[in-house]
Amino acid sequence: MTANPPTTSLRTRSPYRRDSVTGTGCGPPQTTLRDGRTRKFMLYCRISHCAVEQGARVSKRGGGGSARTVDATVVSELRRGDSPRAERMPRGGILDLPRLPAVPSPERRDVRPDLASARSQRLTHRHQGRARRMDALKLLIAIPALNEADAIDAIITRTLAARETIIAQSPIDDIEVTVVSDGSTDETVERASRYVPQVNLIVFPENKGYGAAIKEAWARSDADLLGFLDADGTCDPEFFTVLCSRLVGDAADIALGCRMNERSEMPRTRKLGNTIFATMLTYMSATGVRDVASGMRVVRRSSLPRMLPLPDGLHFTPAMSARAILAGDLRLVEIDMPYKERTGRSKLSIFKDGVRFFRIIAETAFLFRPGRLMWTAASIAALGSLIFVSGPLIYFIRHSVLQDWMIYRCAVAALLGIASVLLVSGGYLATRITDVSIFHRESAGLQGRARRLIRRRSFLLVPVLLVLVSVALGWTGLTEYISSGKVDTHWSRVLAMFTLVTMALILVVLKVLDAGISLVRARMGYLESDAASAVPEVAHAVETADVR
Repeated sequence: MTANPPTTSLRTRSPYRRDSVTGTGCGPPQTTLRDGRTRKFMLYCRISHCAVEQGARVSKRGGGGSARTVDATVVSELRRGDSPRAERMPRGGILDLPRLPAVPSPERRDVRPDLASARSQRLTHRHQGRARRMDALKLLIAIPALNEADAIDAIITRTLAARETIIAQSPIDDIEVTVVSDGSTDETVERASRYVPQVNLIVFPENKGYGAAIKEAWARSDADLLGFLDADGTCDPEFFTVLCSRLVGDAADIALGCRMNERSEMPRTRKLGNTIFATMLTYMSATGVRDVASGMRVVRRSSLPRMLPLPDGLHFTPAMSARAILAGDLRLVEIDMPYKERTGRSKLSIFKDGVRFFRIIAETAFLFRPGRLMWTAASIAALGSLIFVSGPLIYFIRHSVLQDWMIYRCAVAALLGIASVLLVSGGYLATRITDVSIFHRESAGLQGRARRLIRRRSFLLVPVLLVLVSVALGWTGLTEYISSGKVDTHWSRVLAMFTLVTMALILVVLKVLDAGISLVRARMGYLESDAASAVPEVAHAVETADVR
């Protein structure tokens, strides 16, 4: 075995930077060079990047602390010795050094994984804290207050004390508390200001409303989850632990505390009113809900735009509940919560605010579910028509004649029958308009089957048949009127004829309006399509409309 040629150690003091991954030196040694090849030796050491010590890594940093990009092809050629740049470089070494270990090219697979692994570990440690911050959930607790000087200290103290419990027992990582004085004229502001900066304080010089105070607190926060509770001490701030856990665990959009339970100390009058409103909303939406005006809830910020706009008054909470349930694309969860009797005098007026609650629920229901309201009215009208016509009909079956005094009952029955057909048609058209304009979809279920039936050409046979029946009933009267100018036909035939003709006209109008809605939907679909946006004139028109 031949002895290895003498070597010169390169572990000498280097002025070059240390490698960011391995921590080893990255520059040429402090040694005397001969044969006038100093520059080539320095270049070789730069592109090798500690190849003598490690034999695996290629640096992209130049010597002397200056950054330099090295072409990977040049690196490979210099190492193999087959490049014109290395034609005078000894293959056995430089300055009697032994031939350096073979260093794989950076394009090869045995180098990339090591570099990628080291880079991944470095980035993981560097951004671990930042990643945790990105995944963190922040909760805002808004406390609207109007002349709550007697209760504001207690509710703020309880809320601040509950922060540790909420963070420890729920997915929440940070909590922000904001108190909003909604035009208070007592010592509410003075007492709340003692807790600044632990809490944020917003002061309205004039009363803007319960909902306006909550929306202002939400607008000034960057929290992911937006919550609120009343300042009267009726709700326990620690219950946010349950609300936030259920909201995140069930992937819900809204989590609200339900006061309709055995632990609740809610007054009977409010329980009665809340039951009425909850029953209304449940009927309109076909979704069970027990408490529509709960004063403690949590909402995802990302889901809030689908519920806007919301009112500024005390009907803020029933409006939110109604829109969340009736919109159909939001998930709401209710959790029973303890509820105590409030401190101080209530700001809620049973009659005035009750009317507001009823109106906002009805308006929201008519916006998202107009057909249900109109079909309910149509059912009532149809039932009334049957009740009024039942007596004369039974009498006619028994005696084959109608008395003159029955004309009034038959007229009311005819009017209610016409109204029922009109309301059914109007409910269908209103639902189609809502589906096209708000939900951007075609109707499904029973509404969808009705739409397919109306779109058929054979649907026109129904009004034609009604007209033929009315003509048959009044044919005798028509011939008498044409021949003698008088009509001796019984009033019941004339009334039935006018009723059937009116219903036929309603169905014809229904067919025409349904076709018009289909044309509007087709036009809207074209304007929103890629084909329309490719036309410069159409794109400019759409942009102009958006700006307006």
